[in-house]
Amino acid sequence: DQYLSALRYKYRRQIKGNLKKMSISQPTVKFQHTPAPVSCEPRLILGSAAICPADRFYELYLQVMAQAGVQLEILNSAFFEHLFIKMPDQFEILTFQQDGEVLGAALLYSHEKTMTFLLVGINYLRRDEFALYFNLIYGILKLAMERGCKQLDLGQTSYYIKQRIGGNCIPTYFYMKSRSRFI
Repeated sequence: DQYLSALRYKYRRQIKGNLKKMSISQPTVKFQHTPAPVSCEPRLILGSAAICPADRFYELYLQVMAQAGVQLEILNSAFFEHLFIKMPDQFEILTFQQDGEVLGAALLYSHEKTMTFLLVGINYLRRDEFALYFNLIYGILKLAMERGCKQLDLGQTSYYIKQRIGGNCIPTYFYMKSRSRFI
């Protein structure tokens, strides 16, 4: 409530409108180690790799990449299979589920007091029905607040959405030098 009241009315109204699509006023994140029992109510569920298999996450991830205006990279299915098998304790998955189906999922990595939002997958056929991306972002924000994180890294795309919730763009610089003197 304190966070929401600190935002501009326009942004606060958008957040409340998106949460209303889940029939809630605040994001509620439930933790589970195993796949969730079937529920008609849309829910945000946090857990390990077991709550969203690698092939389902990859399928949802490809839907996001197909819609992306800028594709920085497209990871292959083997990447997710290896990640989910070899490093399941290194990350968490926040899922948006309804009727036992994962409609959206976000990979999260936490280290000390920093949480990093790595990748997302969304069912684009149901995206607008539940404001899937927005509600996943709100769930991540709420989770970081509850854990007392000092920093939440939101990734490198969707700047407008992330700035509306209080994010700041941090410029990144790099230097390139050609081996050719001519260039």
